[in-house]
Amino acid sequence: SEVWDDVTSMLDQFIPNHSVRTAAPPSPDPAATLSPVSAATLPEFIQAVDRLSAGLESGRIYDRDIATLGPALERLGNAWVRRTSR
Repeated sequence: SEVWDDVTSMLDQFIPNHSVRTAAPPSPDPAATLSPVSAATLPEFIQAVDRLSAGLESGRIYDRDIATLGPALERLGNAWVRRTSR
């Protein structure tokens, strides 16, 4: 999906010697275009989250970028808490 391509393109920049992908322009309302993660894409999603975690822990994601990532990660954390505390 467009959303997944945008996320993976952003995460790929933290992999040394990785070629840059061209991502589709963001849709006006990304939340409206989200589809559930399928069994086929779940392993890729887990890998992307693991790469993000490793990038944060190792310092490959700079402090100046944390402020940019903050709102998206906060939304993710809040969604996780809401979903898992049902």
